Amino acid sequence: MASSPAKATLETPNGSQPGPSPRFARIKAQLLGGPIHLCPERAFLITDYFRRHDDPSEPLAVRKARAFRHLMAHKTALIHPDELIVGNVGGRREDQRKCAIMHPELASCFMSQDLLWIDRRKTAPFQISWPDRLRLLGRVLPYWLPRNMVVKAPWPGLRTFLRYTKEQLGPVYYLINEAAGIGHFLPNYGRMIRSGVEGYLELAREKDQPWRRAAAIALEGLVVFAERLATQAETLAAVETDPVRAAELSEIGRICRRVPRKPAATFHEAVQCLWLTHLGVCLEGFDSAVSLGRLDQYLYPYYRRDIESGTLTPERAKDILLCFSAKTAEHIHMISERTGRYHGGFLTAQAAIVGGTDSAGRDATNPLSYLLLEVMAEANLREPNYQARLHPGTPKEFTRRAVDVARQGGGVPALFNDQAAVAAL
Repeated sequence: MASSPAKATLETPNGSQPGPSPRFARIKAQLLGGPIHLCPERAFLITDYFRRHDDPSEPLAVRKARAFRHLMAHKTALIHPDELIVGNVGGRREDQRKCAIMHPELASCFMSQDLLWIDRRKTAPFQISWPDRLRLLGRVLPYWLPRNMVVKAPWPGLRTFLRYTKEQLGPVYYLINEAAGIGHFLPNYGRMIRSGVEGYLELAREKDQPWRRAAAIALEGLVVFAERLATQAETLAAVETDPVRAAELSEIGRICRRVPRKPAATFHEAVQCLWLTHLGVCLEGFDSAVSLGRLDQYLYPYYRRDIESGTLTPERAKDILLCFSAKTAEHIHMISERTGRYHGGFLTAQAAIVGGTDSAGRDATNPLSYLLLEVMAEANLREPNYQARLHPGTPKEFTRRAVDVARQGGGVPALFNDQAAVAAL
């Protein structure tokens, strides 16, 4: 894609540049204020499914997919004030915007060793009610302890398991920070935005194979949650006294009725589809280091089309992207205090990339790349893990602005050298 000068990129129809967003200032104040909660809802619902509804005769992939659909059909669907991108990974109340979620079938059983004093620990404290703690201790953790991946992996080598346990409780040689298959992968979000769930279902139903059936079930769960968000948005719009916000909520309802079921048609729909798909990935498996990929590449066609048609301004696009950034900062994964000594700071590491080259080695910088640099400068949050790819052909204005944003001290964007990285790969 051809590069564009920064000034042309950020100009609105009246020639001015998008300034600070009052909407995002309010959202950021909510994110930075108050404690982080430990949300047990996923643990409760997944455990409830396997206790009451699971059929062990089915393939494991299908069983996990059914559990995911059960989760998406019953988890709380929250829409917070001001936000334009909706869908909560965790949280059951308005005041639980920032949450750690639990995967007891993976790592959370062994990360729960501090549960009784988890709100008082020095590293990564979480707030959780005593009734929820007792339910976790009484029903959830006992169920998963003998079924947990950490126990089953070395079985029946009890000696190996005991040696592993001893080493993790008092690390001398090594510490496994997450015994859960840490992320470090990139789902094909661009294809989901282009095809929608309906496009994937066509592929999934071509043959009767367990993994295809599992994919179809999981995709249906994603649509169920989107529909529930749409209903919530329409309910809120009906009682909203501010006509501007009521219109926004009605539009959110319309968007969630469309995506991710169908292909996105607008920039707003594309970003909402991206978030709902990412949310589903984080809820189904382990929510650490799941990358978002090259946002400025797969979102750019929607941005360009809407800008050229006059239905979107850079100011509005920046607000949408700031709301998206805020969503990524709402959830973290649960760690024990021992693990937190090595990996503190509520890190989730959702990498999002701008700039770089295309498959032919040409500069891929585009107007959305520049706008995303402005989003990074204003957001200044711990997530997503924004990064910029640079190479000899990168426009000087882009390099200068990327370095300028990095100099703010927030750690974003991390700067990577395409010439070295591509050759190494």
